[in-house]
Amino acid sequence: MSWLIIVQYNNCTVVCPFFYTSPKNLSMHSIIFVFIILAIELSQCAVANARVVTINVVTEDSVALQYKEKGKIVGPATDIVTKAIEQAGFSYDIQMLPWSRAYKMALTQKNTLIYSLARTAEREDKFHWIGKIMKLDYYLFGYENLPIDNNTSMDVLKNYRIGAARDSAVYHYLSNLQFNHLQVVGHGKQNFSKLVQHRIDLFPANLSSFKAGCKHFKVNCRRIKPLYKLDLASSALYFAMNKSSDIEIVKDLQAAHRQLKQ
Repeated sequence: MSWLIIVQYNNCTVVCPFFYTSPKNLSMHSIIFVFIILAIELSQCAVANARVVTINVVTEDSVALQYKEKGKIVGPATDIVTKAIEQAGFSYDIQMLPWSRAYKMALTQKNTLIYSLARTAEREDKFHWIGKIMKLDYYLFGYENLPIDNNTSMDVLKNYRIGAARDSAVYHYLSNLQFNHLQVVGHGKQNFSKLVQHRIDLFPANLSSFKAGCKHFKVNCRRIKPLYKLDLASSALYFAMNKSSDIEIVKDLQAAHRQLKQ
C-alpha cells in the first residue's frame, strides 16, 4: 500500500510518497522519518523562495559616488551596495532618480533600499541602516571673490542664494537654520550651471564630488572654491532600507556588509 503525502506552506509544495506493506508494519519510526524529510524539504523550499526577493534600489546621479556610464549605474558607492546585496544572495533592480523622488520611495515602499544617504538625527528612526559607505565633509562652494570664510556668521550666509537638492541632508540642515534663500534643484548639475550663470551664489558639495562634477559637467572651476565648511551633525553616507522592510532581509544585508568589510 502507499500514501502520497502533499504538504503546502506559503509558496512551497512538497510531495512525499510513503510505502508500507500492511498497517502492522507501519511503525512510529517510519512516520517520524517521513515528517523529518518533509520538514527538510519545506525548509529548503522556504530558503530558495526567500532569495527570489528582488530589492528595489534607488539612488541619484552624484558624480564620484554613483553615476551612469554607458547606460549602466556604476561608481564606488554602487560597488559597495551591490556587493553587499549579492553577498546576501538577493537580486536587485537599481533606478537612478531625482533625489527627492528616490527619498520618498525609500520612505514609503517596502523592501526599497536607498544610497548614498547621510545619516542624520532627523532620519535615524525613519530607516533601517545597513552600512556606511564613506565619511565626507561638506562645504559651501562659490566664486573665490565672495567675502566668505569659516569665520563668516550664519546671519551673513543667510543673505546669499544657495542651491540645494530637495530632501538632501544639507537642504534639511539649512532649512532648519532658517535659510530663506534656498534655490531648490533636482540634480547636482543644476547647481554648477546656476552658479556659472550667477543665478545662485553658493552650493553645497563634498570635495570629491565637486572635483568630479567640474570634469564631468565640463565646467571651468578654476575660480570656484570651498568657502565655508558646514557643521552637519553627520557627514557619513550610508545605504539604508525602508522602515517596513522584511527584517530578515535587513539582517542578511547588514551581515553581508560586515563580512565584506573584514
